[in-house]
Amino acid sequence: MQTGERGRIAALDGLRGLCALIVVITHTALLNPQLAAGYLPNPPASHGWAWWMIHTPLHLFWTGGDAVHVFFVLSGFVLTLPFVSATPSWRAYYPRRLVRLYVPVWGALVFALLVMAMIPRVHQTESRWVNVQAVHPTWASMLKDATLTRPTALDSPLWSLKWEVVFSLLLPAYLAVAKGLRRVGLFGLVVPAVLVLAGTVTGSAALLYLPMFAVGVLMATNLHSLRAMAARLDRWWPLVAVAGGGILVGRWWLPLGVADVLMSVVSAGVVVLLFLAWAPARTVGEHRVSQWVGRRSFSLYLIHVPIVLAAVRLPGWGPAVAFPASLLVAAVFYRLVERPALRFANHLGRRIGANRLTAPAAVPETVSRR
Repeated sequence: MQTGERGRIAALDGLRGLCALIVVITHTALLNPQLAAGYLPNPPASHGWAWWMIHTPLHLFWTGGDAVHVFFVLSGFVLTLPFVSATPSWRAYYPRRLVRLYVPVWGALVFALLVMAMIPRVHQTESRWVNVQAVHPTWASMLKDATLTRPTALDSPLWSLKWEVVFSLLLPAYLAVAKGLRRVGLFGLVVPAVLVLAGTVTGSAALLYLPMFAVGVLMATNLHSLRAMAARLDRWWPLVAVAGGGILVGRWWLPLGVADVLMSVVSAGVVVLLFLAWAPARTVGEHRVSQWVGRRSFSLYLIHVPIVLAAVRLPGWGPAVAFPASLLVAAVFYRLVERPALRFANHLGRRIGANRLTAPAAVPETVSRR
């Protein structure tokens, strides 16, 4: 498990970038009514090319919901890792983490409002996904967005940032529970698995999403066990990769019921493990393109939906314009908003409290991005 500059696990940065690209591709694909219909609670039968896009491994390239689950597991892993073998300075952690998250979010909300003012959103299309993004911002709704208490559809990816913030605030509790489960090692992963199932059955979003972060936390606190398991797997890694992808593909044509989301979380854990320990996956994650997108993945995640929705007004050309435009704007947003916010967050953390650890920003951070 190689690390890059300042202790970052470079392959996980690349994984974060790849997941952000998958989310953008997903939202771009949902401009198509046939693909958007596949996400309805009781989707109609798909035919032709749409069937192949939804029910075959081609879906792996636009499985945005599963990519968000990878973000959650990644976030649990990378935020926990610096605290595994040292005493954290929570006095420095909290202001640094909250500034790191909220300042880019506020910038993205301003961007979304500007885009919507210049290019009003289309309210009636054949794509159900586009239609539910039609919002009329009020001061009350914008307050919910800015605080992430109950994000609206103004910038729909913010729904996941709500859980990112909750997890970040509860990180000490996660660490305490993870340390209590150290005796059982990786078998402790049964606990978040049961909670995810409970969340699916009860409809509780908190029970559904917060345990996903716990998967990453437990992977970080049992990193030595993961390394030992990776050494034993050796030549079996290709089979592990196929199994992880097969679980995701199977979810789109097998009636898994309450186990559906759990299988997605299992795959998310497998993907993170692959990018930690399997040489071909690490090579992909460490590639310069993956690294470039990874550094800008938070920005890309935050700003792409307003661009995709504006591209609806370009019939036939929308996806072709939205994707490169999102990458371009993300690069500018990263330079003008996210990178200064990160620097300020780190400066604030150093000023408020002496932290004996490497700052969490020194390992790959993720948002729910992802």
